[in-house]
Amino acid sequence: EASKIDGKIDEKEVSLINKILIDKFKLTSLKANQALEFVIDESGKKVEVFSDIKTILDSMDHNERISVIEMIWKVVLVDNHVDDFEQSLIRKICGLLHVSGAESSDAKKRAMR
Repeated sequence: EASKIDGKIDEKEVSLINKILIDKFKLTSLKANQALEFVIDESGKKVEVFSDIKTILDSMDHNERISVIEMIWKVVLVDNHVDDFEQSLIRKICGLLHVSGAESSDAKKRAMR
């Protein structure tokens, strides 16, 4: 969602998402590519993100949810531009994940490094 919210999916965003899938979730390069292709294809069919948020809420503790926000910030920041749609998406996801604005701001700072 974060990679496409501004109307285009940039190659830098795709590369970063693949790297996150490989490094954080220990997927092989092939599995990461397949997962990303699947999610991009399916995202065109979805009209809501709550089912994905519910999965995160049910399976991750608070610190892990902050880590998800940090990953989203990395994707948003990879093109060195944060537009209003991206900012709005992050605020919405933070609210749904019960991550505060201060925690999101700290996650953004870490992502910028």
